[in-house]
Amino acid sequence: MMPFYRHPTSHRNPGHLLWDDFMALYTLLDIFDRENDPLYLVHMIRPSTFEFEEEIPEFDVADKFLPLMGKHNYNVTIEMGYSLKFEEPSLFKPGDDRLICADHGLSGSGLFADHGSQKWHGQTKKDREGTPTNLGRGGLFRRYRRFLMKNLGVSPDNQIKRKPKYQIIVSQNSSTKGTRGNVTFSDHIEALSSLKSRVDVRPVNITKMNLLDQIEMTSTAAFFISTVGGGSSTAMFLPKGAHLLLFYRPMQPLDWDFWNNFPWVKVHWLPLWRDKNGTMVDPMLDDFLKLIVAELNELDAN
Repeated sequence: MMPFYRHPTSHRNPGHLLWDDFMALYTLLDIFDRENDPLYLVHMIRPSTFEFEEEIPEFDVADKFLPLMGKHNYNVTIEMGYSLKFEEPSLFKPGDDRLICADHGLSGSGLFADHGSQKWHGQTKKDREGTPTNLGRGGLFRRYRRFLMKNLGVSPDNQIKRKPKYQIIVSQNSSTKGTRGNVTFSDHIEALSSLKSRVDVRPVNITKMNLLDQIEMTSTAAFFISTVGGGSSTAMFLPKGAHLLLFYRPMQPLDWDFWNNFPWVKVHWLPLWRDKNGTMVDPMLDDFLKLIVAELNELDAN
């Protein structure tokens, strides 16, 4: 039986859900070799007296992605009657163990998240300094991906679809956040039309797709184009040897630690610029197209 506290961030963002919550739970299953056992997720909700800055949205991302965790009992709901607060963070000194055991709970599973206990998601320069949190976790990521896909009934061994054409997924409006929000990649789609004899370009709004179609589509694609952030999380279901093109704002390569240590997918980091009106512009559009052509040639050679 595993407690699952659904906080508002995970209700809105699949990246937080898949990498902060589900991956932490799977890591425990993996450690104790229990991934094939029946899984009982207990829905932990905050006390009715607890105030939070965000409310749960009408469309709940967690409900959409729960089937990835397999067949489980999710009908048990418990209102937490206890609050665990770190009133004074300065009490913790660098290197101190932050795991806290208590009569009514355990705090510390966040250490299993993709950014550990000391870093955020790549927003700050400090996040990219020192030893990467996910160094050497490629095997865990591979097993986690396989676990999720098998639970949904999609083969984790799917290969890149080569005929009649390679598939390029362009994830539009995958984020609504600030400078990386509402990007359609219209100029890039137009540029890719020059390769129509070799590729099938598929612009999609993944948020509007059902989960099974979303994962099946990605599992055979050769390329996945997206802005950084939680909206790119679907790319973890790409087949071996596929290419992920992530567009990021200068100095904000979100989730760089996760993607740079993610096995079997080739990741390309590309800058995201906007003009004074907020419209996406790409002065390196020719280089973008050359990159696609070079990787297509490599796929053909293999």
